[in-house]
Amino acid sequence: MKSWVGTSGFQYAEWKGKFYPEDLPAARMLPFYAEHFSTTEINYTFHRIPAAKTIEACLGEHAQHRAVLRQH
Repeated sequence: MKSWVGTSGFQYAEWKGKFYPEDLPAARMLPFYAEHFSTTEINYTFHRIPAAKTIEACLGEHAQHRAVLRQH
């Protein structure tokens, strides 16, 4: 059985200095995260369903990783 390990989200200012380097820009959080985890849950759909181009842009950069979109 294959398992993917990740967290619910990845862009948290509170993680700077604990997981992310203090000086890491927000735009670099996903690439840094993807170096350490193989998946993330994105609660984006709580606000609205993301555009296909938004999903493609995120996944296109990290095709070897998994993203889970949860709809409420």
